[in-house]
Amino acid sequence: MKIITRHYEPALITMFRLGDALLASVVFYLVSFRVQPRGGYSIEAAVIIFLLTMIVFPYAGVYRSWRHSSITDEIKTIAWSCFIVFVLFFLFIKFFYNFQYFIHKPLLYWITIWFVILLLERVFIRTFLRYYRLHGRNIKRVVIVGTGTAAEKIARWINESPWSGTKIEGI
Repeated sequence: MKIITRHYEPALITMFRLGDALLASVVFYLVSFRVQPRGGYSIEAAVIIFLLTMIVFPYAGVYRSWRHSSITDEIKTIAWSCFIVFVLFFLFIKFFYNFQYFIHKPLLYWITIWFVILLLERVFIRTFLRYYRLHGRNIKRVVIVGTGTAAEKIARWINESPWSGTKIEGI
């Protein structure tokens, strides 16, 4: 019996979780290193940002399935999550570190650069997956239970949205 593993999402989501947190901390470190090459708390702060991102992003719903959602919903969720990480980090350094070591402008550069890179990454991935699904790959098969107008609307929406990668097997 040949076993084919088709369920790729756990590995992809794990990659996103680590990648987003690593990206946040690396961007912060590079921006802060550019401003203060020899000092401050750049490494400790980057670790804190890594941990905050690992905690906040999953709870905010960044890594849920966006297959049938609009890109604007995903962008709003990412923006809100970045804002929460920024506020928590700001409060953390305000209360636990000497705030003078952290210059305000690099913090704004960091959150802006990180957010833009996250957006570009998500747009690229969505474009790739949309192309992939339009060509018959990464398809989820569904069965619609029911025969009313709601079932007809769902079936019509799925048939009109081939980019979602959903195929109706039966009603």
